[in-house]
Amino acid sequence: MSPRPSRGAAALLVLVAIAVVAGYLYGSNRGGSSEPPSSQAPVKAHPRQSSREAAQRASLGAALQHGVDAAAALGGSAEAAIMLDGWPTPLIASSEAHGEGRFMRMWSMSKVSTMIAVLRGLDWGRRPGQPISPELDEALHGAITRSENCRQRRVVLELQRLSGGAPAARRALQDVFRGAGAEVRVGTQIAPPEENCLEYLETQTELAEPLAPALLLGTSTWRVGDAVRLVHALSIGTYGIAISHEVLGLMRLPKQPSREVKPGELTAPLNWGAGESLPAKTPYKAGWGGSLNGNFLAGQIALADLPGIGHVALVAVFHPDEQPSRDDPGITEAPQALNAIFSSIGE
Repeated sequence: MSPRPSRGAAALLVLVAIAVVAGYLYGSNRGGSSEPPSSQAPVKAHPRQSSREAAQRASLGAALQHGVDAAAALGGSAEAAIMLDGWPTPLIASSEAHGEGRFMRMWSMSKVSTMIAVLRGLDWGRRPGQPISPELDEALHGAITRSENCRQRRVVLELQRLSGGAPAARRALQDVFRGAGAEVRVGTQIAPPEENCLEYLETQTELAEPLAPALLLGTSTWRVGDAVRLVHALSIGTYGIAISHEVLGLMRLPKQPSREVKPGELTAPLNWGAGESLPAKTPYKAGWGGSLNGNFLAGQIALADLPGIGHVALVAVFHPDEQPSRDDPGITEAPQALNAIFSSIGE
């Protein structure tokens, strides 16, 4: 039987343990840890910290609801969610009763989770900095910074190659969300490439079948709370610091015009929403669509660093009452609606 340590030794051990935990939490938020765990259990806070957190949640929740109500007043309905580092659950606001439970299509916001799945397939979490092939790198840039669907198809084909087929690629994407504690319905639709993608895809020499059918992952559905959990997972390094750095780095770059649409088809400013109403260089990604089916929506996911608050995972979605004639957020009130939501958090 080991001798019991003295009171002084026991106190020293406690101080060392506290220092280690504090160092890990700081490192996971600042890039100091190279391989954080796949999920984090809520840290039990001191009662005083719990009181501060409760007050903060109440204040931010009221602000978020104010922003959602302002967005809905523009002519539609809206949902939003916020989650801070250290929070076990997000705050959700909706302009409609039970709106927080509405499943909606991800559209181009799915491109972020696809990139995460591809980097995990490349084992980037354990081998950070390994070269990404020029073809894949160019496709990722086009998918994230220009929201180009042909480049996204190239990324999906890469995921299918790494995973061993479309069913395995769906499971890989489900694993991404499972790691974030989110519940999603990954799309099952598979289709051949559209005609406007053929010329680009035929230049992709690294794929055995660049014109093969691919999953239409933008048809996947989630709730606003699931979306914010994905952003929060990137914030705390759930998938590995290297992957968070790479994904958020691309999301942070200035948005560029799509090379796949004719001039004038997308009328919203390139920095609409989070790019205009959140601090400069905030990582964010937009998604929109649904006008053909009469359920158009426009949404954005973002990770902002706000003074006095810290890292804030944010999601905002707007559903206009009047359906636009085409999938263009700029001919709806979506830019103003998302500005109202995002601006409400930092006021």
